[in-house]
Amino acid sequence: MNASDLIAELAQRTGLSQLTLSPDGTACLVVEDSLSINLEHDSATRRLHLYTVLGPLPTTDREACYGRLLEANLFGLQTGGGSIGLHRPGSQIVLSRTLDLDILDYTAFEAALEQMVQSAGPLKGLLDAGAQAEASAPDPRMSHLLRG
Repeated sequence: MNASDLIAELAQRTGLSQLTLSPDGTACLVVEDSLSINLEHDSATRRLHLYTVLGPLPTTDREACYGRLLEANLFGLQTGGGSIGLHRPGSQIVLSRTLDLDILDYTAFEAALEQMVQSAGPLKGLLDAGAQAEASAPDPRMSHLLRG
């Protein structure tokens, strides 16, 4: 499918008639008035990039923050298949995912959006958690992935 058709179908199914792909290939979906999912179409590579800002990079205790984010990023278990990165110009931590339009259908597009929405809240909480996150139990799904 193409990006315009995917977004048009999303708008139709959700009743968000004003959700359209802009002439420069971007759109923004706001969920529950607090989470913005940005969509950017890269026509040259036929990719659709989904991303959301999780929050600013902390000014203190960055090493611990990076550790929590790297742990969450491992195998995509806490990111819904997305990746966590740093947008250095804005010092923002970003959750992103790239979708290949050559193999993407609406069902997979909707699932990727839902995974991003479901992952973003806990990841924002992880950013805000600070030291209390260090004491949390390891993710039980990891026990069968890495054997030491």
